[in-house]
Amino acid sequence: MRAIASAAVSLVLAGFIAWTFWRSPGLYRRAKAAVAAGDPKARSSLYLVSLRSRVVSGALALLAVALGPITLDPRVLGLGHNPIVRMVPGSWKTVLVAGLIGAVTGELIRRTAAARRGPAPPTASRWRPDFHALIPVTLAERWLGAVVAIGAGTVEELVFRGWLFGALHTYLGLSGAIILVVGVAIYGLGHWYQGPVGVLTSSFEALVFGVVYVGTCSLIVPMVLHTVVDLRVIFMRAPPPPSEGATT
Repeated sequence: MRAIASAAVSLVLAGFIAWTFWRSPGLYRRAKAAVAAGDPKARSSLYLVSLRSRVVSGALALLAVALGPITLDPRVLGLGHNPIVRMVPGSWKTVLVAGLIGAVTGELIRRTAAARRGPAPPTASRWRPDFHALIPVTLAERWLGAVVAIGAGTVEELVFRGWLFGALHTYLGLSGAIILVVGVAIYGLGHWYQGPVGVLTSSFEALVFGVVYVGTCSLIVPMVLHTVVDLRVIFMRAPPPPSEGATT
């Protein structure tokens, strides 16, 4: 009975994720238009919508895992014996992960400092994800943005690395690297509202988070790493909104 309940909750969660992916482009376009029109509540409203979606998806993922056969242990999914894990002795995994987090944090600080010096040239902007409407401006928006970043870092790892990997194995019979590939693709498509560059960037991040999850057999490290990545937005300087008629 619990397994049936877990499957039902997982189906609801899958539908909810599909619905959020479907509505994200329109939601973001409206937010960008509101920001360009000078609406002072546009960013905060978008943050709150994002936060509510993560609360719902996180709660459903926790319930699905608690009720049924879905596991958060990547070794059960055929992911714990890959070449990356075998190459790294257990005593060095902590050092490896700490180094990765340090390298990512240093790169984010460098990029954030560059962003605060001013907007990128138009040519360079074409090769960046489109998320300018997500960049907070006021102090209140920065605090709310930090809450959203922490929520995204924890909930998205629980949902897209934890629950999703387990559900793909339990209900579709997938195992090994194919789970990682499918998970990366799904997560990347969820960022289509940021344009093709956003999809590629998010897919690469998902690959890194997934490998860290597999390598450590824990969601805690990718949660921390993901949160650090998302927190960079609150330190950026928002570029001027695109002019009317520009492609969105």
